Amino acid sequence: MYNTKVKKLFFLGLIALTTMMCVFPNLDTEYFVRAKPETAELVGRYVPTAGTMKLIREVGKYEIGENEITLLLKADGNFEMNNMPDWWHTDFGKPEGGKDSGKGSWRIVAHQEWWDVQFDFDSREHFSSDRAESGLITSVPIVGDAPLYFLWFL
Repeated sequence: MYNTKVKKLFFLGLIALTTMMCVFPNLDTEYFVRAKPETAELVGRYVPTAGTMKLIREVGKYEIGENEITLLLKADGNFEMNNMPDWWHTDFGKPEGGKDSGKGSWRIVAHQEWWDVQFDFDSREHFSSDRAESGLITSVPIVGDAPLYFLWFL
């Protein structure tokens, strides 16, 4: 049962990742935040959960140490992402073994009936998945019932 549940959550996360900008009325969004959180409730340092690290290593085959993947959401509206496995941004969430890092600004945005964190990257020069001098605007769902929230990258 555990293995099926992990696969289901991974699959749902993969769908969320690859369809962030699309409208899927049947997408299972029960975990997504429906009441807008306060910006201060999201400020902080984010790292993958133990379960996510297991998926990153076993399913994605990434060789990455503890605390290497970080996302810092700052109170001034800026962020820094370090060593995010590239499958968060590759076609169909295909792991390619690289890591993406970047910085820019963030804000909370409405997405249908739920709330996302929108990231406006200054550039993609430190992306292995899609390197470019131009920036990138993307968003990820906020997950949870109350603070402490999670961000659904996977």
